[in-house]
Amino acid sequence: MNLDIYFKPIQKLEIKKNSIGSFCEFYEVNFPDWEEADIVVISIEQQDSLEDEVFHIPVRKKFYDFYLTQIMNVKLADLGVVEKGAQQKDTLIALQDITAEVQKKGKFLIILGNSQELTFANYLGYKNIEQTVNVTCIDKKIDLEIDQENSLSNSNFINHLLTTKPNFLFNFSILGSQQFYL
Repeated sequence: MNLDIYFKPIQKLEIKKNSIGSFCEFYEVNFPDWEEADIVVISIEQQDSLEDEVFHIPVRKKFYDFYLTQIMNVKLADLGVVEKGAQQKDTLIALQDITAEVQKKGKFLIILGNSQELTFANYLGYKNIEQTVNVTCIDKKIDLEIDQENSLSNSNFINHLLTTKPNFLFNFSILGSQQFYL
C-alpha cells in the first residue's frame, strides 16, 4: 500500500547532532522509506479546530531533541501529517489503514494526536489485520457513557473499544485519572 497519499510534509526542523532526530528520516520534501525504519511517527490533523493543525510542531521539536546514547542503531521515519478527510470519519479511516499497514510490517507506530477518537481508529487498524491489542489509557477522566448508542466521541470511545464485535482487545488498562473529574 502506498501510504504517501495520506500525508503532507512537515516544516523543516532544526535537529541537534546525536539527538533522536538525527536518526530520523523526515517527510519534508521526499516521502521517507518507512519500511526500513524501526519506529514510524505520524500526526493527525483534527477536523474541529484550526489550532490543532500546529500542535504537533512543538511536540516534535521536544521529542527529536532528546538524546538516547544507548540506542544509536534505531531508525525512525517521520511520515508527516495525515491530512484531514472531507469528514472526521474519513480521517479516522485513513488512520485505520495506516495503522494496519505499519503493523503488518512489524513497526512501532507513534501517533501524535489530541483526540481519544484516534485511539479507537488506531484499535480498528489492529482489528483489520486480526491482531489482538493491549490498550492503556491515561486521561483526566474515565471516558464511559451509559448510552452506548452515541456516535464515536472523546467521551465514549471506551464504550466503542469494549463493545466492538468481533473484539480483538486483549487487555484494557486505565493507568490513571484525576479524582476531581470522576
